[in-house]
This record gives sequence, structure tokens and C-alpha cells, in this order.
Amino acid sequence: MAAACSAVGVAAEARAADEPSGEPGALESGPARGARTGLQAGVRVGYTYGFGVVYQGLNLSDASSGALPILVDVGWRVVPELYLGVYGQYAPVFLKTYAATCPSGWSCAAQDYRLGVEGDYHFLPQLRFDPYLGLGVGYEILHSSFDGTTIVPQGTTYVPATVVEHFTDRGWEFASLTAGFDWRFNENFGAGPFLLGTVGEYHTQSGAITIRSATQQQAEPVPAIQLAAHALVFVGIRGTFNL
Repeated sequence: MAAACSAVGVAAEARAADEPSGEPGALESGPARGARTGLQAGVRVGYTYGFGVVYQGLNLSDASSGALPILVDVGWRVVPELYLGVYGQYAPVFLKTYAATCPSGWSCAAQDYRLGVEGDYHFLPQLRFDPYLGLGVGYEILHSSFDGTTIVPQGTTYVPATVVEHFTDRGWEFASLTAGFDWRFNENFGAGPFLLGTVGEYHTQSGAITIRSATQQQAEPVPAIQLAAHALVFVGIRGTFNL
């Protein structure tokens, strides 16, 4: 009888050891309780708005009403608190009708690409609610295209013509700062909102301008510009998967 009671007691203690600790927000995933170390992949979606200038005379807010970024990152969870990785972004830009860039009636499109490196520090990786701060640097590439009709001089008169323009602006993203939190559903998967701000500057613009009328076609040089700094603000949702 004593042996049976002893066996029951040992079994109860074993069950108690396997049960969650009852700490608020603690993960029910065994001893690790937080995101696994090792390979981590993430996807971010959201909305971006820009401030500052593309170049002197053109404000981002005049030419665009924002963008819809899709950002993929992959890296390594070195320890539960620290993630180091690389990221890449594609974002179609919402262009405004604006005389200097996209006159009324023209077909206009732009895509913004970003790539770089980022490190995130997680403050409470052992809990379901896991806030973090991230710091990164990178490179930004903006592709723009414009297609429309205008009036051009030809001899002593003016004639209708089609204008096709393609531009590529490139430059360093000096710094990006991310703040957000993961709600960890388990040690493999987490998701939550984030806020991201960047500061950068395009240092090079290249492209081509082609003007076609009924009687001739000519190529125009890309006008010289004075580049300046701009900032982007992102808000959205990030999902992470720890392998």
C-alpha cells in the first residue's frame, strides 16, 4: 500500500513539472518557452508614407500619396534576445497627378526597392508578448516611368508628340529604426504590429526621355538635378517563423 501511494505521488509531481508555470504570458512549450534560436524568416506588409525630397524642387508628398510595401527578411536568432538578418522589399508607389512629374492624362508608375541588413533586440523572448527594437542600414532603388502626350516645337510651329520617360534613382539608406512586438503563438511562430522609420538619400539618377511626333523621334538627356535627403515611415504587420 505504501509503495502504491509513493508511486501516485511521484506521478503527480511529474505531471506538475510538465504543466505551465502559470506566469502571465508564458509560452506552453517546454523549457525553451520563447522563440527558438537558429534560422528565422519573416514577412512584413503595411503602408509607407514619405517625407522630404527626391531632389531639389520635388517633394515626396507632392508626387506620391504613399506605397504598399511587401518586405521579406531572413536571418539567424543568435540567442533568444538577438536576431541578425538581411531584408528585401518591393513596394508599388501610389503616384499623384502632379504637373512636374505626372501631368493629368499621363500613365505613370513607380516601384520602390529596398535591401539591407538589420538587427533586432527582443526584450522578453520568454513571454508571449515580446517587444523588440531593430536597427539597420541598406540601399534604396526607385524605378519610375511616365508616358503621355504633349505639344513640342517643330520648326516654326508646335505639333503633338508622345513622351516616354524612364528614371532610376539610387541611394543609401543611412539608418532604419524599427519598434514592434511579437505575439508568440508558440516557439515557432509569432506575429504583431511594427513601426519603421528610415532616413536616406538618392545619390544617382539615370534614365531616358524619348519624344515621338508624326515626323520624327528624338532622345533627350536626363536633366541635371540636385539630390537631397528623405525619410520613410512604415506601419504594418510582421509575421516570423523560427525553424
